Amino acid sequence: MTDDISFFNKVFILVRGTLGASLISLISIPLITRLYSAEQIGTLGLLMSLVLFWSSFQTLRYDSAFFIAKTKSEIDYLVVICITCLLLITSLVIPTYYILVSNNILGFGILPNNYIIGAVLISLGLGGFLLFQNYNIRQSNFKLISRAVIIRSLGKELSKILFGYIFIPSVLWLVVGEVISAWSSVNAMGYTAVRKMGLSFKTFSKRKFMFVLKKHKMFPTIEMPSTAINKFNSIIPTPMVAYFFGPKEVGFFVLAQGIVSLPNSKVAKAIGDVFNMQFADYVRANKHFEARSLFYKTMKKLFLFGLFPLFGTLSFAPYLAGPILGQDWQEVGIYMAYFSPWLFCALLVSPLSRILSIYGVVKYKLYYDVLTLIFLVVLFGITEYLEFEIYEFIIAFVLIGIASYIVYGIILVQVIEKKVLTCR
Repeated sequence: MTDDISFFNKVFILVRGTLGASLISLISIPLITRLYSAEQIGTLGLLMSLVLFWSSFQTLRYDSAFFIAKTKSEIDYLVVICITCLLLITSLVIPTYYILVSNNILGFGILPNNYIIGAVLISLGLGGFLLFQNYNIRQSNFKLISRAVIIRSLGKELSKILFGYIFIPSVLWLVVGEVISAWSSVNAMGYTAVRKMGLSFKTFSKRKFMFVLKKHKMFPTIEMPSTAINKFNSIIPTPMVAYFFGPKEVGFFVLAQGIVSLPNSKVAKAIGDVFNMQFADYVRANKHFEARSLFYKTMKKLFLFGLFPLFGTLSFAPYLAGPILGQDWQEVGIYMAYFSPWLFCALLVSPLSRILSIYGVVKYKLYYDVLTLIFLVVLFGITEYLEFEIYEFIIAFVLIGIASYIVYGIILVQVIEKKVLTCR
């Protein structure tokens, strides 16, 4: 009972921040849609699809090792490894961006060359935020994370609105808003991590560095490819929409997906962050039955939480999108209704998925990710061959997403049940 109270107290602290961030986003969206056009938001969405893909493996996933590291010294060396990887991998954004834009691959040709500066700055800031967020979760600094999430959201939305009102609304100000968002909370979280480190140039050991690097090689060799494919699967529909239907439809697509996914990207992620830490604590202590109980309790909470946005979106989004967002955005409500069942499934599964990393069986996630990628490649070919309309594309995409998450959920349940059986 004490563990349950502690778990949900930590969840409440994080959710308090993410609810604040979600509220800021929801209030700002009607203002942003009246300042910027669908084409402008679609252009930003295309740029962010590249950035979000890159952020999934900038640390080669060594930050996931925070949750299973057993000593403070090991955690300190993991921070150094992650920062080193972050700087090296982010540098590859530059050639990738130029190749995509100059060859107009998947519609990226609509992006100007000079937006590369924004792409690099956002990638560095976002990668740093994700790195230090995982560090602070391991340290149970939930209040700091909660404040950081609110600061990020406030900085992003306010800058987009203010620059849009003061100057002529353009994609540039949307990009500037993302840069401010990415960097606004990195300093405080990063300072906390560096201040607590016991390492210095004098105490740094190359031998220890290489030992930690090799000890956690599972993360760059297995989890990183899996995570990269998973993120590719989640962002590739945006370039596909740009390629087949143009930037205006991308604007509708990314805005609808962003609104419907707020419960998953904000609240459910906060629940997942605390779940990962608590679950890892149980596993390190060989309390596998307690870990199993936590898994099912959290899934139940996610299911009950997700019902409200699911039915609310299906019932009201097609009718309220126009009056709230502006008549030019009426179509977004229909997109939202289509997306809601898929994102409900994502809400149930995604926050619990890190148990594969904690148990050291991320190969199963790789199988799932490759299967989903195959489905998406088939969708691309069918869309081009049959000349799908946008709604036909969305329906096929959502069905693929639902089927994939059902398979993923079954994998998670099988893994945890097998682990409990082996411990009896």
